[in-house]
Amino acid sequence: MPMNSMPLSVIIPVYNVAPYLPRCLESILQQTRKVQEIICVDDGSEDESGQILDAYAQKNENIYVIHKENGGLVSARKAGLAMATMPYATYVDSDDWIESEMYEIMMDAMLQTDADVVASGYFYDQMDRQRIFVDSLPTGLYEGAVWTNLLQKIYAPSSKMRWVLSIWSKIYQTSLLRMFQARVDDRIDCGEDYMVTWPLYLHAKRVYETGRVFYHYCQRANSMTNTASNLHRKEQNFQCFLKNLREQLNSCVSRVPNIMEQYHMYEASYWFSLRYVEHMLMICEDELRPFGNVPRNSSIVVYGAGQFGRLLHDFLLTHNYHVVGWVDQRDGVGRIRPSQLCQLDFDIVIIASIKNDFIENIESNLHALGIPAEKIRKRNIKDIIYGLNKEQVGGQEKS
Repeated sequence: MPMNSMPLSVIIPVYNVAPYLPRCLESILQQTRKVQEIICVDDGSEDESGQILDAYAQKNENIYVIHKENGGLVSARKAGLAMATMPYATYVDSDDWIESEMYEIMMDAMLQTDADVVASGYFYDQMDRQRIFVDSLPTGLYEGAVWTNLLQKIYAPSSKMRWVLSIWSKIYQTSLLRMFQARVDDRIDCGEDYMVTWPLYLHAKRVYETGRVFYHYCQRANSMTNTASNLHRKEQNFQCFLKNLREQLNSCVSRVPNIMEQYHMYEASYWFSLRYVEHMLMICEDELRPFGNVPRNSSIVVYGAGQFGRLLHDFLLTHNYHVVGWVDQRDGVGRIRPSQLCQLDFDIVIIASIKNDFIENIESNLHALGIPAEKIRKRNIKDIIYGLNKEQVGGQEKS
C-alpha cells in the first residue's frame, strides 16, 4: 500500500445521477490523503452514470466499478461491501459530496483509537438553504461502562441529546459493517441507514466522536425521496422495516433496557412522516392519545405547522374538534404567529411535535407568552407505545 494512502474502502451506490456523479467522485479523489479503494456500484442506471464511472476507472487505479441489475440501495451497498478489501469502510451517496479533509481526520482517529466507529456530522444542503446536524457529544473516545451508560441516556425517550444515525457520516471496521449490513432486507427503502447504524452502535465497544462536520447531504427537488412513487414504496415496505428493526433492537435490551421505548418513538415519527396519523392518534371519550385530556367541546389551538402539525390540524377538524387557531413561526394560509396567540380565547394548546427538542422550545415559548402549564398538551410516551401496540380502525381502538 502506498505510504500516503488510507486503508479505507469507500462504497458509492449509483443510480441515474449523471449530473451529480463527477462532483461526488472528485470530492473523494481530492481528499488530502489518497483513499485506497473507491468501489462504485452501478445499480442498473438508465442514464450516462455507468459510462461516467467507467471513464473515471480508466483514469484512476483506485476506482473499481460494478455493473449490476437494479436491486435498490440496500442491494447496491451490499454488493460494494462484498468487494471491499480494506479493514475500514464507509459509504457515500452518489449525488452528495464531502469536504477534502474528511477521511484523513477520521482515519487518523480510527487508527489511533482502534474504534469500531468514528462519527461526524453533516451539512443538509436543501437547494437554497443549509442546516447542520452533529452529535451533541464532546470530541473523544467512548468505551466500556462510559459508553454503555451513555447509550442508555441517548436512547431514553426524554433525551435531549442529538444523535446522528446517517450511515455515510461515519467510518466503520469493515467486519462490523458487514455483519449489520447483511441483516438488512433488500426490499427496505425507508430507514435503511438506521437499520445498520442503530444496532451497530448498540453492539459497538469503542466509538470515537469527532464533533466535526464534513459530509454534504444534498436534497434535490426531483430527489427520489420526494417522489409520490417512492412514498408508495415506503408504505409497502414499512412493515418489513419495522419487523426487521424490532428483531435487531430486541437483542440489545439487556444492554440498553429503554431501547424499545425509543424504538416506539422512532416508529411514531415514521408513521407521521408517511401520513398514517391514525396509527398514532386515538379518541377515547375525552382522551386524545397521545395528548391526554382534550375534550371535544374545548377551544383548541394547534402549535406547529410542519408535516405533523398539518396532519394533526386536519385530524381534529375531521373529528369535529373546535379548533380556534393554528400557530407557527412561519407565515402560511390560516396560521398566525406565536406573538398573536394571546389574542385568542382558547382552553388548550396542543404542541404538534413528538421530538423532544421541538417540544422543549415550543413549551418555553408558551411559558414566555404567559400560557399556564395546565393549558398545554404535549405527547406522552406511554400513550404512543399504547397506541402503536393496538390495532386501530379509523382512529378508534378495535374491540
